[in-house]
Formats: sequence, structure tokens, C-alpha cells
Amino acid sequence: MRRWNEAEYDVLFREYPPNRAQAPDLAECRVIARTIRRTPDAVIAQWNDARSAVLRNATAASAPLVEYLRVHGWL
Repeated sequence: MRRWNEAEYDVLFREYPPNRAQAPDLAECRVIARTIRRTPDAVIAQWNDARSAVLRNATAASAPLVEYLRVHGWL
């Protein structure tokens, strides 16, 4: 499994920042997934992990995702 990179996070969070409650729906996940060559399930999983981290809940967010969230001011 390849790691997510900053450019992929930029695409994911551009329209759906994790500090807002609205996650991308399935159709939107499919568009994002095609853009970054990931699966829709991977897209929503990353968004959910980011949202949980922003809300200070227990999360499975990876270290790179947490660092991305810190750098962008969400944590």
C-alpha cells in the first residue's frame, strides 16, 4: 500500500476541509479517487481519520496525515 502524499491531501481537503462537518459523498469520493488514483473507500477513510483527529477523537490517522493537519492549522 502506498502512502498518501501532500498533493493528494491537497486535492482531498480542497473542497472538504476536515474542520467542517460535511464529508464528500460517494459520488464526490469517486471523483476525488479518480483524480488521485485511489479508491473511493480510501478517500473517505482518510477524510474520516482527519475529521476524527481535528475533533480530538481517537483516530487511526497516520503520522503523515497528522503532520499535514498540523502544518495546515487544523490541529
